Amino acid sequence: MATPCTVCKGSAKHRCSRCSEGVDVDGNPTSTWYCEPDCQKAHWSIHKTECKSANLRKHLYRAGDLLQAIFLAHTRTTWNYRIVNIERGADGRLQVHSEQKYTEHRVAFQGAHLSAIEQGALLSHHEGVTPTSEMGGAIKQALAGTVVNLEESMVIPKGAPLLEWKARPGPEEYWVMRAKLADGSLWALDLACAKFGTTRPVTPWTTFVDQRVTAIIATAPAGTTERMLDDSLDEIMAKHKQSGVVDDLSKDVLCTDSFRQIARYVLSLIASHEDGHMTLTELAKLPNEDFEAAKKAYVVRYAHTFNTLLEGAEKTDGLSAAALKLRIGL
Repeated sequence: MATPCTVCKGSAKHRCSRCSEGVDVDGNPTSTWYCEPDCQKAHWSIHKTECKSANLRKHLYRAGDLLQAIFLAHTRTTWNYRIVNIERGADGRLQVHSEQKYTEHRVAFQGAHLSAIEQGALLSHHEGVTPTSEMGGAIKQALAGTVVNLEESMVIPKGAPLLEWKARPGPEEYWVMRAKLADGSLWALDLACAKFGTTRPVTPWTTFVDQRVTAIIATAPAGTTERMLDDSLDEIMAKHKQSGVVDDLSKDVLCTDSFRQIARYVLSLIASHEDGHMTLTELAKLPNEDFEAAKKAYVVRYAHTFNTLLEGAEKTDGLSAAALKLRIGL
């Protein structure tokens, strides 16, 4: 059956080339078809707003897909939880048992036998601040030119996560991004969404709040969690100057800072135009036929470069000691 013209309902022959790869609010491909140029010209005054919005949504969904892949690679590469056992409870949820003590060095990710969504849930479970702090640089780069305002919201989710971590339960509340596009629409970007059983990090804000949020605790400008991390680091350095001692909680914060700094450095290294590589912004705007392969290649480069840099720190000092040296300028 022929596609009808948007204007006259006759048999359409071509579609608007400006939004031929655009998506609707649910992220599904959408196109506007016309029979002849005259119908397209007549419809432009009506279509131009939706034409722009369809492309903005495409870039946002693309950026979300790319950022989630990087986030999961990031948490897998920085994994330092020693899991003793993973079993399935009577309710079907995974129950994770791990050592309670702080782990100074990374270990191999122990969830490779799980399904893809369960692996994502495990990787996301303890990362309440990571999506907005350690991933802050990547988020800003990927959304440049697409988002006109970016905020961070702390939310209490509805429902239980896919897994229960027995020894080290994560906090109930966690941070998501709230993005405003040029057309005024608001969107949630939740890179840790896998822990609640979904693989779609981008959702219209009202839908996200209605379906997945019990309460919004706070909303603040983008960069707030990074500033909170900086404040914690200032306190740690002041205590270290007085006592020369760093406790396990402080070591964990220092590791978070080192992961953040290395992540920013990795972004600059693998986006070198001299090597033919693209920024996240450019990658998110590729044609459909090129995007998936380019995304996979980027994530592989990211994980490899990150791992190489971390290996150097681990061999010499350990993660927190290396971070401490950076902070005191040794």
